Amino acid sequence: MSGVYVVDDYFYLQNNISDFSWSSWEAPLMNLTRAVAGNFSDTIVNCEIMAENIYKYSVDRFAKFNNNLADFMLSFLFNLMGRSLQFKSIFDAINDDIKNQYYVDIAN
Repeated sequence: MSGVYVVDDYFYLQNNISDFSWSSWEAPLMNLTRAVAGNFSDTIVNCEIMAENIYKYSVDRFAKFNNNLADFMLSFLFNLMGRSLQFKSIFDAINDDIKNQYYVDIAN
């Protein structure tokens, strides 16, 4: 989320730099330092925390399968197949409702 705030700070700075004149240099400088020292500095820390959390989650998840890669991949593929069958049944129901012109069920 910090990356979104950094982009927001960049565009905020670009919008406020239009009033820039050499007699008033304080405002753009303060906007730039706020952008760099604020959300940009949080981005690196948040990315590191996110990478650590993803690593810990994946290691814990892999340990639940007794560190067996074949079981891990098999469960992933079965999960993927189950989700795709759910989506297929949902889309088939929508197509049947469109065919039968039962639009109330589509909206719900």
